[in-house]
Amino acid sequence: MLRLFIVYFFVISLEASAGFQAKFYGGTWNNPNTNDNKVNSGTLFKTGLVTGNIFRFGGSFAYSQGTTSDRTLVQGDLCLGLYIYPMGGMTGSFFQVSLYFEGGGQMSTEEMSDPGQQASNKSGASYTIGVGLDAHLFQSFGLNFNVENHNTNQFRMLVGFFQNY
Repeated sequence: MLRLFIVYFFVISLEASAGFQAKFYGGTWNNPNTNDNKVNSGTLFKTGLVTGNIFRFGGSFAYSQGTTSDRTLVQGDLCLGLYIYPMGGMTGSFFQVSLYFEGGGQMSTEEMSDPGQQASNKSGASYTIGVGLDAHLFQSFGLNFNVENHNTNQFRMLVGFFQNY
């Protein structure tokens, strides 16, 4: 019985939903842990492509920018991740709740408004833990609502749409 359960959830469910889901969203980010002389909020755009049913695998790219009176921060993330949709096997469900973990690389540039100061460039590893809600408006189209914690210090709120292919 356990073998049948494993075959159903890991083989049949993934083959039944062999298509892709493209996601596009935008939102804001906030870093409450920084002091006053750092950029601590901004906007971002994120896009992703996922495939699967209950356990979905995918990748994403996020571009974010924040500005204060004396500096501008530009950041890009390229990640791969695992998305868990507990109700992914329910085809008639209007809402789909998800939990996801992404990991990858990050590149950021912080430029100063004062011409005498140099810009600082950083690159390194990044990760994101998030929860999301997909609302299916039509058979292959819907809205996304996500909340993420990026590198344990940046909180993101995203709203967007998805398209199933």
